[in-house]
Amino acid sequence: DTLVFSRPQLSATAPREIELAQRSGSRVVIDLDDDFYAIPPDHPGYHGVGPGNPARLQALERLLAQADLVVVATPALAERYAPLTRHVTIIPNGWSRSNPLWEQPLATHESFNIGWAGTPTHRADLALLADDVVAFMRRTPAGHLIIGGDPVAWRMFADLPEARRTFVPMLPFEQYPNLLAQFDVLLAPLCANAFNEAKSDIKLLEAGIRRIPWVASPRAAYMAWGDGGLFADAPGEWLKALVQLEQDPALRVRLSAAGRALAEQREAAQIARLWLEALA
Repeated sequence: DTLVFSRPQLSATAPREIELAQRSGSRVVIDLDDDFYAIPPDHPGYHGVGPGNPARLQALERLLAQADLVVVATPALAERYAPLTRHVTIIPNGWSRSNPLWEQPLATHESFNIGWAGTPTHRADLALLADDVVAFMRRTPAGHLIIGGDPVAWRMFADLPEARRTFVPMLPFEQYPNLLAQFDVLLAPLCANAFNEAKSDIKLLEAGIRRIPWVASPRAAYMAWGDGGLFADAPGEWLKALVQLEQDPALRVRLSAAGRALAEQREAAQIARLWLEALA
């Protein structure tokens, strides 16, 4: 009765599938998680799916005009796509206990691990805090840096001794909780631009599930999430926040509990209800 398409403009077959669905009387839902119109020129996706590829955006607009419903994760995305389709609804990111790794205890270690995980699309974001991370590592003997996913990001910290940094290759999402379990603090930097202001709070949600405090940029969705970590923006603020968390175990415990409490509100049953309401 209902077909959900995620990022259909990337598929050669989606236009035909949407047409067939509508001919058969099925409802078409498009699920989008990024503002493709605001991808900055230095982003790897600019020429593939962003303003550097007008044909791709035109294809997206044609599909949005056909959709019965568009689902997005943030108010900024709803504002972006509302003029292009009939109906937009906001359903935030969620998680499921069906993956038992989310609930396994955190890994034990003697070091104080600060961690970042991402793809090549986030290199400019990570560069925001590179100097502060290096400064933190040099003043914190127990500090250890973990970089997950992007080997170029790993090389940003080549000045640090290899014994004090670890690279973890990209993992299947089902195993991602195991990577987070190694972090004492999650780093969540995002540059100040329209593309990132439309980003969801997925990073802070994942940290909350795993009871990990975070240091994050003050982007819209992160500010709306609010609790479970500290915000940093200007140079020096990342270092200050990391030092505060490293020196205050009680603060880490409080923030971990607050983040988990927020994550409990995004468990699959709650998100499923939002989907059912949207499809009613």
